[in-house]
Amino acid sequence: MLLHSSARPAAPLASGSGRLEWLQAARGGAALLVLMFHLRPLIAGAPAIAPSAVLWTYGFCGVDIFFVISGFVVARSLQSLAPTAHVGGLFVAKRLLRIFSGYWPALALTVVVTMWLPGNENFPPMAKMWDSLFLLSPSLFDHWLGTAWSLSYELYFYGCLAVLFFAVRWGTFYQRLVFAMAVLLVVNAACYVVDREMVETGHQPMRHWFAGFGIEFLAGSCLAELLKHRPVISKKLIPVFAIFGLLGLLMGTSSYHFANVEVLRAGSYGLFGLGVVLIALTLDSHALRAPAWLVKLGDSSFSLYLLHPLLIGIYGWLQFRLMPSGPYWVLAFTLSAVPVMLLVCHGWYLAVERPLHRLAERVIGLERQKAVPATHANASRVAVD
Repeated sequence: MLLHSSARPAAPLASGSGRLEWLQAARGGAALLVLMFHLRPLIAGAPAIAPSAVLWTYGFCGVDIFFVISGFVVARSLQSLAPTAHVGGLFVAKRLLRIFSGYWPALALTVVVTMWLPGNENFPPMAKMWDSLFLLSPSLFDHWLGTAWSLSYELYFYGCLAVLFFAVRWGTFYQRLVFAMAVLLVVNAACYVVDREMVETGHQPMRHWFAGFGIEFLAGSCLAELLKHRPVISKKLIPVFAIFGLLGLLMGTSSYHFANVEVLRAGSYGLFGLGVVLIALTLDSHALRAPAWLVKLGDSSFSLYLLHPLLIGIYGWLQFRLMPSGPYWVLAFTLSAVPVMLLVCHGWYLAVERPLHRLAERVIGLERQKAVPATHANASRVAVD
């Protein structure tokens, strides 16, 4: 059997430390891809390494990995909960606290520092205030902090998952997930067939309500349900997962449409993300340890995702001022960008994000423990889920 479990209750799908280390490492890798994608102008500003900027042209696919991981983690966290209104309220509160306890401090820092940088005298634009504060819009251009657009989608997907689990009573949770994913596929495919240009320019009706990214999120959720009984995934499947993940990556990097049309992107970078997650879960199911530095990167990936645009802006300003010093100084400064940014963001995670997250969990921690059955009290979890 390639997916197998014993007659007795299976052990948690986790490494020896009680965490899904490889899944956390995958999260860190995804954050690093996004960082490198946005770092391209800085790399291009250093003549000695400028040609390497093209290597990160498709680093934005890290976002697709995030959506698959998020769908898996959130659906998995629902498996130990009773489908009642009270527990549903606690679940929604936990997800909101998780996002905003990390987002608001990063947003405040971004606004204050950006206002100080030259050329930003009119920042922040007050017309974007409500969208920026409460993540009301999934549009990149409606936020003070550009990467926050994906958090708007995250909150929407959390709400959809909560409705499917706590409010809908038809079929099993897995059947509801599959049905919701089928609806997204049909609606997006129908729009693409009826008016291809409309979809390619992002003007289809209710685009954000039927977001193609939701297919990736729901795919991760379906995976969590399929692995609900914590089977051990055979390592023989790793080449299979790698092949279809690479096929998805190849489709995305070789086709403008598979890289930019959301429903097609789910079949390219979404497939790549699913392959990455499956490989990570396979390694975790065999209790193999992930590299500690990559797990730490995964721990601080939320901080890195939120703060790296600000750090890149600061680095770009300093790089420009260093230009008269000569190419070697510019090269050395540019090469320091990635390690410095990773260290700064990890420090922010340790000093700000993690303490605030723990404080937020304490606010509802007692109620959550009462809501979780004793048989699941020691179930493994993904750190900073």
